[in-house]
Amino acid sequence: MRGFVLGGRCEACGKPNSDSGRMPNALPYGYRLVTARGDSYQIGDVLGSGGFGITYLAWDERHRRPVAMKELFPNRLVRDPVTMEVKANSEQQAMFQHFKKRFVDEARIVSYLRKEPEIVNIYDYFETNGTGYYAMEYLHGMDMQYWLEKKGGPLSWKELRAPLKQVFQGLKILHGYGLLHRDISPDNIFICSDGKVKLIDFGSVRSINAERFTTILKRNFAPQELFMERGNQGFWTDTFALCATLYYLLSAQYPAQVYDRVPQIKEHGEDPLVPLSHYSPAAPTHVVNAVMHGLQLEESKRFQNTDEMCAAFFPDSERGQISAGAGLVCVGGFFTGKNITFPMGTYVSLGRGGSNGIVFPIETKGISRRHCVFYANINGKLFVQDQESTNGTYLDQERIQPMKWYEVRPGHTVRICREIFVWHGLQATGGLP
Repeated sequence: MRGFVLGGRCEACGKPNSDSGRMPNALPYGYRLVTARGDSYQIGDVLGSGGFGITYLAWDERHRRPVAMKELFPNRLVRDPVTMEVKANSEQQAMFQHFKKRFVDEARIVSYLRKEPEIVNIYDYFETNGTGYYAMEYLHGMDMQYWLEKKGGPLSWKELRAPLKQVFQGLKILHGYGLLHRDISPDNIFICSDGKVKLIDFGSVRSINAERFTTILKRNFAPQELFMERGNQGFWTDTFALCATLYYLLSAQYPAQVYDRVPQIKEHGEDPLVPLSHYSPAAPTHVVNAVMHGLQLEESKRFQNTDEMCAAFFPDSERGQISAGAGLVCVGGFFTGKNITFPMGTYVSLGRGGSNGIVFPIETKGISRRHCVFYANINGKLFVQDQESTNGTYLDQERIQPMKWYEVRPGHTVRICREIFVWHGLQATGGLP
């Protein structure tokens, strides 16, 4: 059998399988999780753990692929060493059930966004062993926290500029569904080895219309409304956290925490937040100003949405610096004769939904609501991914597999029903779509 074999090696990561040094409450190597539908996942290495759960590398035996498997396992709970069931005592039971509901909600919400390329893909979620699990795509790369630590010093604006555009796109998509992430931080922004950037860890995600919020927060990146039981949370909550993240990445220094800033302002009339320019003198002035604006304590004085924030970080003069992008020309169909250029480091979706970058009329036959996505990496290479469309996406007459990326090379033709696009190389572009 391929996959995880006790005493052998993990197929997904190549590491030797061993229980030595394994955290005491973790599922053992080779343990097989079986869902009510009969799907099974074989457990491998522990990827990480926190106060509320354990994440494993696992093997999806049905689809024959590695996945990251997240298990709900709050602190102070125990596991039956024979049945592997997670147990809570009578005092813990009510809170555990609350956490389990939140865990399932997180999986359900994020799985609904599985076609969005900037958001981690959740394949499956289920309950067994008395707790909850969900399987998500196993990402190759590193989060921004690790990137900073690996470099051993602050990142430059030049390094952050392209990834940040994708973060804006992911956050804009999330907000477009009426959802708040509420835990934007360097370790929740993941840079894949192919240059794609994804938002991860949706343990605090909530609808903007929720009557009451509960929060698991990171004090270095959280705005003041997250410290309040009924704080005025909105899109500005995420923009604050993103600005705090950028402050940290550009300076390698945490911004002053909100619960320190508020009393010092009240008592001494001075904000202890050190200007970013003090730590990062090389950063462009408009970037420094945008970060500091986004860290305002009062919600109404911050960026109210991602479009407003994006315009501050990428003004017209900055967009003009983006010299080229990968392009297609439509040679048949609704957009015949139209040149479409994709700036480097950006994703553009195509479909009949209004949230797409390339929008077809609702009456267009054969085009799905969200049909496919194009991605131009920072080297100008163009890729296409079918979004599980009804009639498929074709690359040189061959229907591509859904949710997999294919490079569109010079001379290639992309066909979507009656729409035919041909690669036309790198083109000058004024900036973001």
